[in-house]
Amino acid sequence: MINYKPLRNTLSHRNITLEQLMAEFNDYSLRARLNGNKPITFSTLEKMCKFLNCKVEDIIMYEEGESKSISWIRGYIVDWPKVFDMIQKKGKKLNSASKDLGYKPSYLYNIVKGKITSRKVVHKLAFYLDCDVEVFAKEVRRN
Repeated sequence: MINYKPLRNTLSHRNITLEQLMAEFNDYSLRARLNGNKPITFSTLEKMCKFLNCKVEDIIMYEEGESKSISWIRGYIVDWPKVFDMIQKKGKKLNSASKDLGYKPSYLYNIVKGKITSRKVVHKLAFYLDCDVEVFAKEVRRN
């Protein structure tokens, strides 16, 4: 399975946020592809390498195993205090995390009130917190 775990490290080492990367590409579907470990084009990969001044292996990697599906997340209840703890451990506050994720600050607060989230939000949070999506989703799932 191809994944983008190295990209998280590359962005972190260069003090570049995912939002800055997305702004450079002006491609809103790219975020979903990266978060879901979906394929990207070679031209996109080349542009990323040029923008980040890095090698291909600083963006993607191959791991043995099947691609993980997290379709079970739909309509799933998140334990938000766990997510907030994870955000704080990263040294961020909810407002700055919202901005980094491309949401208005009120958006995450509204999600918290509703307690239900989407796969897209889980993918974004996992990528932001530098976690494997499957592991993150299981860790923050409320029983």
